[in-house]
Amino acid sequence: MVVDQAWLVKNLDKYHVILDTRSAGDSAKSNIKSAVSFPAVELVKMGKDFKAKKFKSSKKLLPGLVDKNAPVIVYGSAGRSAEVMSAFKELVYWGYKNTVVLDGGIKAWKEGGLPVSNAAPGSKISYVRKPVKGAVDSSKFAGLVKAGKYVVLDVRTKKEAAKGKIASSVHIPLDELEENLAQLDKSADIVTHCVSGVRAGIAYQLLQKNGFKNAKFLNAIIKIDKNGKYTIE
Repeated sequence: MVVDQAWLVKNLDKYHVILDTRSAGDSAKSNIKSAVSFPAVELVKMGKDFKAKKFKSSKKLLPGLVDKNAPVIVYGSAGRSAEVMSAFKELVYWGYKNTVVLDGGIKAWKEGGLPVSNAAPGSKISYVRKPVKGAVDSSKFAGLVKAGKYVVLDVRTKKEAAKGKIASSVHIPLDELEENLAQLDKSADIVTHCVSGVRAGIAYQLLQKNGFKNAKFLNAIIKIDKNGKYTIE
């Protein structure tokens, strides 16, 4: 739930989301590098709006952050100030599983002589999943599909695929993959995908284990419509 300043110093990058939950005015005076201003009062207001509209958990989203496994660090004026704790509780309730609070807040950060910015903080969240072994760059996935250099292996369920699939893809549900490996060429370049990247990662490991050395996987959220058009988030 709490991380210290030393840890955050090492993780001021695009692979972590840092939210300044103080007022916009306070954030504008000084803030931590890479932070995005998102006052706690706004988060609480959003939470009430979600509740009033009876939103499902999947629709309770921070603008610009659909990946609820993203590491989110929130900070306020002090470690467990009212603003930061209300923000933390909202985000956890919405389903952001890896949300933590910066110990000591910006007060301790400054007292520790750590760098602050006097420029206005960011206003939009820009998050990139940290690359993992075997994962393809999500921004290059469309190019791979279009070029036809990879066998696109769809490991979603039959019910999911029936709602729409990439035209050039091969569909083998994950729970049927091991018994159908003979359908695939071991020498081929293969990229697996599911909905969120979790099952695709499992499929990748299974393929690697069985000698498919050129297999990779899409570690991202992909949405496919009935016409086979897709977007990656």
